Amino acid sequence: MAAFLRGKQTGMQNDLSASIRPELFMPDDQARYGINSQISCYAYDPVQSLLAIGTGESKFGPGKVYIFGQRRVHKILEPPRRTSFQIVQFSANRLVTVDAKNELGIWDLDTGERIAALVVAGQVVSLVTDPMLDWAFIGLYNGDIMAFDLDRGSLARSFRLPNFWKEKNPGATTPNLITMSLHPRDVGKLLLGYTHGAVVYSFKQAKPVNYYEYVVPASAPGGNGAAVETVRKPRLTHALWHPSGTFILT
Repeated sequence: MAAFLRGKQTGMQNDLSASIRPELFMPDDQARYGINSQISCYAYDPVQSLLAIGTGESKFGPGKVYIFGQRRVHKILEPPRRTSFQIVQFSANRLVTVDAKNELGIWDLDTGERIAALVVAGQVVSLVTDPMLDWAFIGLYNGDIMAFDLDRGSLARSFRLPNFWKEKNPGATTPNLITMSLHPRDVGKLLLGYTHGAVVYSFKQAKPVNYYEYVVPASAPGGNGAAVETVRKPRLTHALWHPSGTFILT
């Protein structure tokens, strides 16, 4: 009954997993690629069938971004100076990168040229893009969030979100930002993961609409098992949406 109710909540009438059989999956080694240096990040675009792999600077070579696709599609994006890439994400016909020096780069996938760049004043820990949006949301370690206009190649000066967890609980110790993700079915909602909990921000209402904090009561199982006789609040390490957008996992 519980499984049936969960299926109803997410809009599923039947268990789609019932028709999946083991013989339908046949893993195969289809391609191998040689890459210099060490892989530091990657991204995959299922619509364009493109794989982007970012590397870090090491004794084996400088940091670069490799683009692989079908039918021998292969392109190498080389930065103007030596660096290590930490984040790569696709956004339509562009690739957005962040390197170890907190420099944001916008690359044209057709030409392989870097068409815009910005050195962010702060430590970038998360980046959110969407093929339907002309914006890239930049999350800083201190909790601030900025928006970068991909068409104009500049920051949106009128948009900046503060650290909502610090506003909710000013006494919290270092509520730093960890992760961000857009709602899978509503680009008007942004999930923010802080070290102390998660927040759902609504662009339509221009305010946070939900706060989530994992609190373990005294003597209850959970957390790391230390000080079980006290109320515990384990730190958050990640936060993400269920593909239906109905649930949040932290």
